[in-house]
Amino acid sequence: TSKTPSALPSQSLMPSTSSAPTQEFVIVTIEIKLDDYPGETGWNITNDTADVIYQRAFETYSSKETVYERVSLRFGFSYTLNLLDYYEDGQHGRVILYLGDAPDRNSILGHYDSTTAFSTFSVHSIPFLVDEGGILDNIFPTTFPTEAPSFRP
Repeated sequence: TSKTPSALPSQSLMPSTSSAPTQEFVIVTIEIKLDDYPGETGWNITNDTADVIYQRAFETYSSKETVYERVSLRFGFSYTLNLLDYYEDGQHGRVILYLGDAPDRNSILGHYDSTTAFSTFSVHSIPFLVDEGGILDNIFPTTFPTEAPSFRP
């Protein structure tokens, strides 16, 4: 006996659930402005239990430039980017973390800038949240002053 398919789809009044919900991953872009000793710079990203998720070893970079790294991280979770300096005299550069696959001043998750001040460290940690709520406000000015500052009291 063959059955003829019904013209109406079957419906269930009970919603289905999954014991393994899907996890959303997003791209985070890391911008690193390297200093005069790029081979001394390394980094890693750890999760909230200090497990290393991504890393770049010392000697990965060989020229003073700005590099961009893209990593895939779980949305809604907290991480820490650890900027490492092999010689332990500090990195005279800059690091900016962006939510998304391209640098965008409106999606900065964290930053560190030692281009204007000398810094000495072996590890500099930047905690960040991968979420729209983790985006920092007003990190960099969107417009620059049109006149030189006055030194009059």
